[in-house]
Amino acid sequence: MLPATQGLVRRGRKDLSWASTPVLPKGCRIKMARRLPRPIEWAPDESPAAGSNEFAPPPKKGAESRWHGGCQSSLRSPRLARGEVGATARDANVRDDALTYRTRRAPSTILATPFTSRCAMRGLKSFRSDSAFAALLQAFSAAIRDGFRVTHFSVQTDHVHLIVEADSSDDLRRGLNGLGCRAARALNRAWGRRGAIWGDRYHARPLRTPREMRGGLVYVLLNFRKHLRAPPCIDPRSSGAWFDGWARPPPAAAQPCPVATPRTWLGSVGWRRGGGPVDIREMPAPK
Repeated sequence: MLPATQGLVRRGRKDLSWASTPVLPKGCRIKMARRLPRPIEWAPDESPAAGSNEFAPPPKKGAESRWHGGCQSSLRSPRLARGEVGATARDANVRDDALTYRTRRAPSTILATPFTSRCAMRGLKSFRSDSAFAALLQAFSAAIRDGFRVTHFSVQTDHVHLIVEADSSDDLRRGLNGLGCRAARALNRAWGRRGAIWGDRYHARPLRTPREMRGGLVYVLLNFRKHLRAPPCIDPRSSGAWFDGWARPPPAAAQPCPVATPRTWLGSVGWRRGGGPVDIREMPAPK
């Protein structure tokens, strides 16, 4: 008879042989023994010495190996400096106190030409009124400084479109924030009120190619044709009167130019490669 802890287990469906295997109580687990690695076939010149571990592979080059019961603990040799005998590419890429490195140069000044827009809060008067437009003109002129320039603008009933130039991202951020504060204070003085003017933050999009730059000019200078359904003409509430890229130049404006002259290649002459001069019959594409 078999012991109480053993039973009969069938080996496969076709195999009719029976073998005895231990039957353990429910909840018990059998801890499987770790299998030893297969013996390594040693080369004649790399045969292990007597008494050594036959399952241990030969030590790696450039590392000192210790063996504890078949487990390897590798001690890496100190990395060599660049130029020393035996140094590898990995050793050359590791920073070492004895090595000298050139300091990284600061990034050069990059001129950016972004297109920005900002909307006002609900319940305010129109920005295209005489008092509001005059206040915004003063704010645009006062915002021009070193590193930040307003080159084109368009004032609509409840939002403003701008094309500006900045020497860096910090100049762009500071310039737009300062312009928003100046415009808000000027509008509050003109309307005799207090409180917030802008309903949200400004939206900026960089113009990188001549075609994008020309499309931005059409969108800003002729934006009133999209919102007000105006006939083909120059918007009197924009910088179109001082723009020199019209296909048919208008008469010279009587007031001084409130915007700065573009300094970037895209803003000055590069945009003409994107489609030539701007015609007043063009209209911004709908979103």
